[in-house]
Amino acid sequence: MRAAAMAHYTNMSDKKQKEVVKFFNSIEKSGDGDVSTEEFLDFVRKKGFKMELPQNVFKLLDENNNGTLSFEECVTFFYMITYKKFSFCKGCEIFLSGLHFVCVKCYKADEEKSFDLCSSCYRNKNHSHEHTEFLDKDVLIISQEGIVGKTFNALNAKLKH
Repeated sequence: MRAAAMAHYTNMSDKKQKEVVKFFNSIEKSGDGDVSTEEFLDFVRKKGFKMELPQNVFKLLDENNNGTLSFEECVTFFYMITYKKFSFCKGCEIFLSGLHFVCVKCYKADEEKSFDLCSSCYRNKNHSHEHTEFLDKDVLIISQEGIVGKTFNALNAKLKH
């Protein structure tokens, strides 16, 4: 996720990048250039994020396990809260940080209340859910946009010639 967050940050306008720097500075109060656990928790409490975040979000963000968050690690946090990248597996309840499966019907009904599963729980049927059609989230999003159908039709047309 950090790679995606940094790629997104790098391609932002200067104005948006300044907003991210302002976001970082609103968390980092000591002036040492890193965000401590205390600074992070204080920010989370003041902004009311506590119930929406995984309990171990600081550890998830602290990629180098040094006990503080660098600017890049905070850019990842900004990306996650801006684009609501907090999903949990409905089977084992782990935080989903990469590829995962989503119930197609639930997602189409309400993106915010989708039924998400890690690959392991989906493969091992470690869940109880009323619907049976699941796709990995990337494929689901692409199929929503009609790209999969267009690509399939184009490929099919080429194979016929």
